[in-house]
Amino acid sequence: MFKRILLSLGVIAVVGGAAVAGTQALLSDSVSLTANTFSTGSVDLQIWNGSTYVDGPVTGFTENNLLPGVAGTPHVVWLKNNSTSPFAVTAAASALAGALNPDDVMITVEARTSDGLNSAGTPVTQSLHFWQNPSAVLPNLPAGGEQRYHVTVMVDEDVTTEDTAATFDFTFTGTQVDPTP
Repeated sequence: MFKRILLSLGVIAVVGGAAVAGTQALLSDSVSLTANTFSTGSVDLQIWNGSTYVDGPVTGFTENNLLPGVAGTPHVVWLKNNSTSPFAVTAAASALAGALNPDDVMITVEARTSDGLNSAGTPVTQSLHFWQNPSAVLPNLPAGGEQRYHVTVMVDEDVTTEDTAATFDFTFTGTQVDPTP
């Protein structure tokens, strides 16, 4: 009798296990996504040196006899996105030197149309001090596109020191952005 009970329990366990396994198989499935790869786009921001686009650096401008309170001559800077993805462009000043207080020097960066006659974005005007933090200059630069910028310097009208100069580097940086806005 004890053997029959054990045999019955064994049969019940096997049948129950088969039922659970069969039900499990009917209620689940799996697939795999294999060989996944990705790559980033190329990043190649170039600047015009007067005869061709280069990876830089390019010598900037010299503004002599700038009168306080009067904007200097706009200096033209051409940038080219030599990449396959659009760029957001930022600009920042560094290597500040000279006797002028960086808060007394205002710099405006404005995107212009290719003929230079009209604005092509919102001008960004900040003191040389604030340009030490990267600031966006719009619009974004499309893949393979070129953009002209006017860079204008103005010394605060309250500056009275004669024969004072300031020098700085200005770095433009292109950062990839989503091509589908």
